[in-house]
Amino acid sequence: MAFASPGVSIKEIDLTPIVNVSDQNIGAVVIAAETGPVDTVTFVSSERELVDTFGRPNEYNYESWFAASTIIEYGGIAAVIRPTSSSITLNSSSDAGLSSFIIKSKFEYDNLASAVPTPPSFKFAGRSAGSKLNSLKVVAVDHGADQVISYSGTDPSVSAGDAIVIKKGSTTVGTGWVYKSNTTNNTLHIILSDSTKRIPTSNDPTNGYPAYSITDNAGTPVTLIAAGEISAAPDNTYYDTLEYAPGQKWRDVAAQPGTSSSVASKGGKFDEMHILVLDEDGIITGTPNTILEKFLFVSKAKDASTLDGSLVYFHSALAERSKYVFPGFSTGLDFIGNSKVTLEGVTNAAIGETNSSNKAYSLIVSSGAPVLGFSLSGGLDYDFANDPADIEIAVTNGYEILRDSEAFNDIDFLVPGKISADRAVKIIDIAESRRDCMAVISPRRSDVINSSTNAVKTENIIDFFSGLPSSSFAIFDSGYKYIYDKFNDTYRYVPCAADVAGLCINTTINSETWFSPAGYNRGNLRNATKLAYSPKQAERDRLYTNRINPIVSFPGQGIVLFGDKTALSSPSAFNRINVRRLFIELEKNIATFSKFQLFEINDEVTRSSFKAAVEPYLRGVQGRRGIYDFLVVCDETNNSADVIDRNEFNAEIYIKPARSINFITITFVATRTGVSFGELTQ
Repeated sequence: MAFASPGVSIKEIDLTPIVNVSDQNIGAVVIAAETGPVDTVTFVSSERELVDTFGRPNEYNYESWFAASTIIEYGGIAAVIRPTSSSITLNSSSDAGLSSFIIKSKFEYDNLASAVPTPPSFKFAGRSAGSKLNSLKVVAVDHGADQVISYSGTDPSVSAGDAIVIKKGSTTVGTGWVYKSNTTNNTLHIILSDSTKRIPTSNDPTNGYPAYSITDNAGTPVTLIAAGEISAAPDNTYYDTLEYAPGQKWRDVAAQPGTSSSVASKGGKFDEMHILVLDEDGIITGTPNTILEKFLFVSKAKDASTLDGSLVYFHSALAERSKYVFPGFSTGLDFIGNSKVTLEGVTNAAIGETNSSNKAYSLIVSSGAPVLGFSLSGGLDYDFANDPADIEIAVTNGYEILRDSEAFNDIDFLVPGKISADRAVKIIDIAESRRDCMAVISPRRSDVINSSTNAVKTENIIDFFSGLPSSSFAIFDSGYKYIYDKFNDTYRYVPCAADVAGLCINTTINSETWFSPAGYNRGNLRNATKLAYSPKQAERDRLYTNRINPIVSFPGQGIVLFGDKTALSSPSAFNRINVRRLFIELEKNIATFSKFQLFEINDEVTRSSFKAAVEPYLRGVQGRRGIYDFLVVCDETNNSADVIDRNEFNAEIYIKPARSINFITITFVATRTGVSFGELTQ
């Protein structure tokens, strides 16, 4: 602000734009799970959510499953990926004959509506691939008919969906269409277009019992019954007898559907319906025909809404809220009824139409059944028994999704679950290419869980890890722990890699990222009954000199991570976990801030503002014991004219990282009684 006379101008300069964007509490695991999205990263923060989304552990995937559970147990978030395999190819579907049919995720489902040349044609599909959702059945019911006519004599030549005009003699007493025709018990259920024109409930003797007749779509009169042989009643009792499953009545679920307020306000009627998702075969819950989900009083009209403006169109309700099924893309959704005929004053609407004004909706099917049911089938699982190699390849390749650090920039640890050399090399390579996360790896199962002596196990472990690359972005450990699998009522050995990631996560939560996760203060493993291999001092010495962090069971102290080395083989500050994690955090946070310098002018103002932001941040880290000292250089010395002409911006940050204590030497000195301590310590 410019002043024409003396005054005071107040300005603010923000020197605190850098915030800690790296909580370092997310560990990624690929699981060949029984349910869940496929080839999608799903963030899970509780074991219950893990079970609900990906199912329980089984004999084939428990190492990976418990890796995800362990990360959560230490306070972290598990980023779970369920990989594509050549054997897991089908979602369960209500349509037979679909091949290679898989909807990997909700994101992919949303894109199917505009698929070229056409979306896949199905009525309902399981929310995830695999056989478990073959147990599902989707059932639906709507309001039904207005009236039921009982007759004797000749059956009417009409069927469900036909528009009709009902006459008594020459007088029209009702218009509408047929909801259901039952020639076995001589009843005709009808929906009236005008509720004020109801068929009399009995013959009128004063009029000489004239015959009733029905005019069909072609306008041809059809004699329904002879005089005196008709009775009609409101069709308001049939709903009480309808069953959604054997012995299970709709009336016990909810009141009869009717007309939504928004459709009623436009002169329409009977758009409401109930939809249930059942566990038909009992595979999911253990009890057949258990109701898994209820979608009550949803609408057949696309534009139907509640009083607060929320849409209640049944297709949207299922697509957005169901945990088990996707609604299909059949043209016009004719699986629920799509006949369109003009009645007296009211149009019979196709399901899913917009503009519900002056329309009557009916759930009409050719069989005349008032309840629709669609059983799902065809879902296929991973073929663990016959093709384990295919699944191993699928799981290993599943980590490739995480190579894109821009799409998944909040991944902090890559956890392999079941250990193999190929999987270990893969995740180390991904961590190296990203340079913002760490791979944690345990030995192979066969190297540790056997009847060999500790000496043999030590050699096995060293031999395995000697074949893996040197990297400061990887952590090797020596352990398998014994845990109780409550889901299968058994004990299992699982690798401790997830525990190492969990200890790092817990250190970040309760201390700082740059503190060592090892030792008695921060390195105690959780949920461990015993170890398959607990190395002694001589064995620990051999492991540690070969980049392997021992996990040790100390009597009275518990099970402890007793080393904090990275997998870097060369002498460097980066061969310690706390230093590597410190630099990951510094680089991630400062890089995030630096993006805002793009397209700015490379001059003294920009360079000074960069230093003014970075230096307070580093002083804060220094004050929290992360670094001993630092220097930020960002001036004309490293931003010369040539650098500026190349549209570049250079900054150099020198860090003296804090070091963890690995070795303690305490010297005791015995002296004569008359010696002065002051003289000895000078």
